[in-house]
Amino acid sequence: MLKTNTASDVALSGLVKVDAGDGVALDIPTTIAARLAALEYDSGWRNINSFVTGWVSGDLRVRRIGKIVHIQAYQLIAAEQATPGDWAIHNSLIPSGFRVDLSGFTWMPVSTQPSSQNLDVGGPFRIDRFGHAAIYQVKPTRRLNLLASWTTADAIPSPLPGTPV
Repeated sequence: MLKTNTASDVALSGLVKVDAGDGVALDIPTTIAARLAALEYDSGWRNINSFVTGWVSGDLRVRRIGKIVHIQAYQLIAAEQATPGDWAIHNSLIPSGFRVDLSGFTWMPVSTQPSSQNLDVGGPFRIDRFGHAAIYQVKPTRRLNLLASWTTADAIPSPLPGTPV
């Protein structure tokens, strides 16, 4: 039996979905099979390069195992956007079924690397619950490397986004 005092602990269990839209709704799987399916689900790695505005080269992948989402960018290069400062804004980068379950923004560290050097330049990766992402210091001359994870309360998507890896 899971004993907890916080809603986030309950949501992390994968057995209860807390939706704080117009109110609070609890969606509790009623069968053991449904509970196990929620915990054991694995989407496999999905290539979502097509979601990247101005994609040039490299890969962006997502994977969902139970309620945990993993994202990996490897040597990703995107065309420079007309955004203020050094932020590259990507609307709806994270597909439905893989989005963070917190309001506001979630920050993760990211590594950018000048294409002609082996020097990492740090900058954060920021996502919100609508799937929008802001990535610092992303330019056509920098390769983005990222590995991050978060929890989701989204339903398992059907069909899955992107292409299987």
